[in-house]
Amino acid sequence: TVADSDGDGVIDGHEWRAGTGLLDKDSFLGMAELTPAENDLVLRWASVTGHAYQVESAPGDLAGSPAFSNITEVIQAAPGDVTETTLTNALQAIDLQVFRVRLVEEP
Repeated sequence: TVADSDGDGVIDGHEWRAGTGLLDKDSFLGMAELTPAENDLVLRWASVTGHAYQVESAPGDLAGSPAFSNITEVIQAAPGDVTETTLTNALQAIDLQVFRVRLVEEP
């Protein structure tokens, strides 16, 4: 079995890699807010100082297994517990896009 000690839906191994609290159900890597700003989209997500992230997108919805592509450079976590980036012209796309934040691990 796979352990999820705090019952937040994220397995302990993933929380350990992300630097989030294994015993805190409110501590996990996840999107905090998506805010439209004219043609741009501002993304804010829960983050951990000292970790790095990359925003990815895929066309369509989450049905099947969408092919995600990196759309930002690697982003170092901001001091505190929330990191933010602005995706310029993200809302000009005619087609539906799905966004996610990926933990970038050092090799």
